[in-house]
Amino acid sequence: MGNQDFAATAAAREAFTQLVDIFTADLLHRGKSTEEAPHPLPVFIFGMPRSGTTLVERILAAHPRVHAGGELPYMRRLVQDWPDLMPGAAGYPAGATDAKPVDWARLGRRYLAKTAALAADAPCVTDKNPFNFQHLGLISLILPGAKLIHCTRDPMDVCASNFIAYYSGGQAAFSYDFESLAEYHRLYEQLMAHWRAVLPIPVLEIPYERLVADQEGESRRLYAFCGLPWDGRALEFHAHAGAVGTASDTQVRQPVHARSIGRWRRYGPALVPLRNLLHGQ
Repeated sequence: MGNQDFAATAAAREAFTQLVDIFTADLLHRGKSTEEAPHPLPVFIFGMPRSGTTLVERILAAHPRVHAGGELPYMRRLVQDWPDLMPGAAGYPAGATDAKPVDWARLGRRYLAKTAALAADAPCVTDKNPFNFQHLGLISLILPGAKLIHCTRDPMDVCASNFIAYYSGGQAAFSYDFESLAEYHRLYEQLMAHWRAVLPIPVLEIPYERLVADQEGESRRLYAFCGLPWDGRALEFHAHAGAVGTASDTQVRQPVHARSIGRWRRYGPALVPLRNLLHGQ
């Protein structure tokens, strides 16, 4: 594991441990904002990078009531700007224990002001930044009416896809090495297990493999969860795809296909060390 890879996973381990310690069930159930009808309705789509978040966003964005926000930076900026937004409070996430519902409501309005400026009159705005899985506790406090959609995918496929992909910047530095990639995936799974146990708002799980096998059934689940009436354009999302700024830009311009399922097997013995690490060997 290189120095950059080690630093990325070590930082994630420390940060995720803090999140678990601070965002307890008690905090999340007693402290949330009292403003539970956000407008526009934020729809967060998250998971490991390369888990199908772009596909899910495009299916939702085929609906005329949905604006595709893409990978928005606003939740990350709320965390980064915490000292200015919560003057006198402890840093994030420790300072969350001292915040009051009025503070959460103020932060929620700040996020909504950003998305409203993007969406014009669209009632729903998607935010498909995959790393928002780290911020689910904060999201549930500031936007308790938000919709949370968790994209999952076979660990070998998602990790192999991350290893192969080229990322600019340092947010995915964990993906440059098998050991750090497997460790980060374990940390992600542990944090998601915590959120499932403590979040006071529902999370819709969308497995990539099931979406590919039953596009209409899973698309109907997505629409129903977001309070959207069914629209058959969901099945032709690829015909309406706008600009995409992620590694999935070519895939979302094609109909749903199963060619990426089990794709890691094409690389044979080269990925055996990654598989062993994911299986704890």
